[in-house]
Amino acid sequence: MRMLNIMTAVSAAVLSVSLASTASASTVVTIDTFDVTSTAVDDGGGFLPNAVQVSGASILGGFRDTQAANNTGEFLGTVAKTNGSSSGFLNVSNGAGTSGSGTFTWDGDDSPTSVNTFGLGGVDLSLGVNDSFAFDVISIDAPFLFSLQLWDADSSSTALKTFQVSDAGTTQYILFSEFSGIDFTNVGAIQLILAGGNNSDIEINEFSATIVPPATVPLPASIPLLMVGLGALGLMRRKNS
Repeated sequence: MRMLNIMTAVSAAVLSVSLASTASASTVVTIDTFDVTSTAVDDGGGFLPNAVQVSGASILGGFRDTQAANNTGEFLGTVAKTNGSSSGFLNVSNGAGTSGSGTFTWDGDDSPTSVNTFGLGGVDLSLGVNDSFAFDVISIDAPFLFSLQLWDADSSSTALKTFQVSDAGTTQYILFSEFSGIDFTNVGAIQLILAGGNNSDIEINEFSATIVPPATVPLPASIPLLMVGLGALGLMRRKNS
């Protein structure tokens, strides 16, 4: 009976972890998968559009604004884009002679150079449990300043973070607690800015509101040995019966 109780406890623990993972997945609010292509270029001369708006079902609110700005007027100095044909990546790239930024705004259907602070109409990003924004850093070759600004019905707040080259290949989280006074059940607009120095590039993917996963706690070394022992004991009992 004691062995049965131990096996039941271990099974329950494994099941609870599995259920927790399923619950997490079901509350994700996708902001953008970046599979709708858009390109904005600050070419230093105004020959190419430096601000565009695109629409798509995979974009929160149905529309995304993209802007590029380079700080020296270098020809084709800064490009901000999303590439649906490249597995849905967002990319900001600065030329060798300029620093610059890419700005991406989710605020419904409006001018790509302005922010309708309640264009999303009050979307619920929390769903009662979500506590962070998440995205994957696919590649980065120089530090980038990350700025994420939110608006609700009557306030605005910004979270700042600097991403380093060592963040490539990681999932990054911006906690809801890093914002001040925002009602995450009633968000009106979201704006993401990525700013880098000369000759810098960053690529990210899968922008969403979600739950920070719990830290992985490895099983004590004795647990696998115990389970092997329990299996052997069960086999012996079947042979003796």
